[in-house]
Amino acid sequence: MAYVDKQLTLSDQQAVTATAVSTNALDTGGTTPIRDVGAGEEMFVVFSTQVAAAAAGAATVVFEVIQADDSALTTNVETLAASQPIGKALLVPGYHPFSIVVPRNTRRFIGTRYTVANGPLTAGTFTADIRKDRTATTNYASGYVNAA
Repeated sequence: MAYVDKQLTLSDQQAVTATAVSTNALDTGGTTPIRDVGAGEEMFVVFSTQVAAAAAGAATVVFEVIQADDSALTTNVETLAASQPIGKALLVPGYHPFSIVVPRNTRRFIGTRYTVANGPLTAGTFTADIRKDRTATTNYASGYVNAA
């Protein structure tokens, strides 16, 4: 099983119904606009589906890795990589729709965007992590119940 650092989780079972950016962004640090992520080693952004996508129509989702100058992922946003549109029928729990090497020399913040077409989705949650490897792992619910 691959080790995933919580600070490298861009989306943690994020519910997506319409186009949205990830709930978290990786701050590569520093004040210069260009940073080198994973110097000496490749780092991967790996997307996975936790809850199946559903929609009344033939909805698709494009999974994107984006960079920006702010943590809200709204200033000077650029797409680093994107999947092809993926139909809702494929987006079932455990499916890994997309993974990509994080490009070198990125802006300060790295995040993801989910672009929904022919939607909205009525269900669907996704996780995106930055990892040292592309190993396809499945994220499961914690399995515990808070008794408090």
